[in-house]
Amino acid sequence: MINSSVIRRFLVTFFVLLFFFNLRPGYSCCTELTLDFVDFPKDVADLFRAQFPPLQREFKSLDAGWAQLFIYHETAADEYKATLIMPLNPATFGVDEHRVIRTKLDLRPFAAYFLALDSYRNEVKKSSGDPEVRSFISRILMSIILVNAQGDRFEFFGDTDFFIGAREAIISPNFVFERKGRKSITVYMEPTSVVSQVFILPPAKDEAKKLTESSLIYDFFYFQY
Repeated sequence: MINSSVIRRFLVTFFVLLFFFNLRPGYSCCTELTLDFVDFPKDVADLFRAQFPPLQREFKSLDAGWAQLFIYHETAADEYKATLIMPLNPATFGVDEHRVIRTKLDLRPFAAYFLALDSYRNEVKKSSGDPEVRSFISRILMSIILVNAQGDRFEFFGDTDFFIGAREAIISPNFVFERKGRKSITVYMEPTSVVSQVFILPPAKDEAKKLTESSLIYDFFYFQY
């Protein structure tokens, strides 16, 4: 579950800076990654800060636009998370303001970000000589939150593994969606392969043709149902 108070604080900064960059001439396509911590051990945070410049350079090479990386303690689940918050770009999913029919959610464009975050986490882990600190860093979860202009957010988790000699991003089939001002929902989507990056969208309508909770996700991505 998303820690609403923490994420709300992040999003205030996120929208202020995003608005600032979009208004300034020549910054509409800027690529920038920032780092912040909340309720996180200072000594470990210093390790992450020291290894952050290479991640910033890799992020620029991905040409992803502006984003924030937050590493924090999720109090509700007592977990530590590294969450990349990015503005939703409908063009990534092949849509614009006109809705299109989609039966699958293709998250392959975000695989590179999970791979980059995992490499970053590993470099930070290697920089510590303390086994307990390395173990702690290994347990930090990775997630991405996409945010639209209305403040709705869609979160998905990922990790990495090796398949046929190549390191791949594995995205969890459990997604968390929260419409601004409403309770968050968790939606399961069936992956289409072992390397789960493409998922089958659940029906937006039930047998009585009434909209289900999943229809909110269709609306978020501008998909037609």
